[in-house]
Amino acid sequence: MAEKYLDKQEHSKDVKKLRLSSEERENAENLVKRINDGEISSPDDFLDEWEELEFERPDNSEEVQEYINLDKIKGAAMSDRLSIRRLKQKLNILADDDWIVDEQDNFEAPHLVKHPRKEVYHVGVDGHHRVMAFKAIGIGEIKVRYDI
Repeated sequence: MAEKYLDKQEHSKDVKKLRLSSEERENAENLVKRINDGEISSPDDFLDEWEELEFERPDNSEEVQEYINLDKIKGAAMSDRLSIRRLKQKLNILADDDWIVDEQDNFEAPHLVKHPRKEVYHVGVDGHHRVMAFKAIGIGEIKVRYDI
């Protein structure tokens, strides 16, 4: 089994990058093709499950960061924000093995809203396109942050 991460030297510092499996890379390339062919206009066009949720951010909350399974992310808590350009950008970065892991100057962990009684999450104020891209190509987990 191939190593999930690549260690590379970039700009005179060591970085860790995500390495896609051949299936994940193929999924990313196919989704980019569908975007280029004009087949994508909403998350429902490429995700089996994506719902809207109205929420209010809790007062006096504490932020937690951890890796979670993407099956637990059920949709967005703000709006159906889909920028085809941004989604395509994320997919191309992933397909080129250029996704830097845990680097502030690449992407901060998506912000989620955790359901108060269930182990499910919705993307909150930040991270819609990253989560959609990861879910669409079949990556199993992602580092996220959420309030408790």
